[in-house]
Amino acid sequence: MFKSRSRFISWVFLVSLTLFSTPSALASEGGSSHYTPGAIASFIDFPSGIPYNVVSPMFGYFGSASANRQFPIAGLLTANVDAQSFAWTPSFQYDLPKKVLGGQYAFTLVLPVVQLNVDANIIGQGGGNVRTSQSKTGLGDIYFSPFNLFWKKGNFKILASLAMFVPSGSYTVGDLANIGKNYWTFNPYAGMGYNNPNNGLEANAYLGFNFNTENPATDYLSGHEFYLDFTVNKRFKNGFGVGGTGYVFQQITGDSGSGARLGNFRGRTIGLGPEVSYVTPLPNGILFAMEAKWIPEIEVKNRLQGHWVWFKFAFIFK
Repeated sequence: MFKSRSRFISWVFLVSLTLFSTPSALASEGGSSHYTPGAIASFIDFPSGIPYNVVSPMFGYFGSASANRQFPIAGLLTANVDAQSFAWTPSFQYDLPKKVLGGQYAFTLVLPVVQLNVDANIIGQGGGNVRTSQSKTGLGDIYFSPFNLFWKKGNFKILASLAMFVPSGSYTVGDLANIGKNYWTFNPYAGMGYNNPNNGLEANAYLGFNFNTENPATDYLSGHEFYLDFTVNKRFKNGFGVGGTGYVFQQITGDSGSGARLGNFRGRTIGLGPEVSYVTPLPNGILFAMEAKWIPEIEVKNRLQGHWVWFKFAFIFK
């Protein structure tokens, strides 16, 4: 049974590589989406099998686009966009001790607090433009995963998950800085991990789809998305680890609706960078883990281009 699941994951992995290798000259509304590179990418993001998991991730994103690249943002047509986003995304996960379908069940809730700063040229109907800046801080779109089922055997582990993004963040038509997307996203994904305690080799990969609903305020339907996040790490005896992490993101259907003023606006990004981590037991049976990573975007189509900086801290206990 475990072998059949492993073959399925391998098959999906090969399909993902085929899709990602397809050239795309054709992104979502605003040149971004609910997908956040690096959010679920390594050992620290995999269910532990221990009941209580509290993870405290923080990230910063710094991106921009040239003056000749236009983006639809909340009903506006913009160019020469610069954006900085900072977020604290505390995650709470409970792993059910009982077996379900031979594996373990877990559910996850993430409550993001976001600060977003945007500078852009707003293009008027006559073609002229005005440079405008805006910043907002508040609760972003809540992430909830009511279904996580995972199996472990030997050095391998696999995960099947169904999650969703809830449009809880503030959104106003005509604003540059909206910390919510104003639409739902349904996110089925699978994960596979390998951990060899003898040689310290760790490898994790997560691949999934994002199915977006329409933004009713702008009549804009962002296309559906496919992504792969991965991390390969060498763990030393003292608990420290070092390795590489990255992602590939591909929008697989075009944008649509009367608000999609730039038509079929498909996006693609690839990022790759270093990662360091540390794991150690604490008193009273608590396990502590931390991770830091930097992911520069090395290829971009129809999205902002920049880099991601992540810090994650986890406390796992019974």
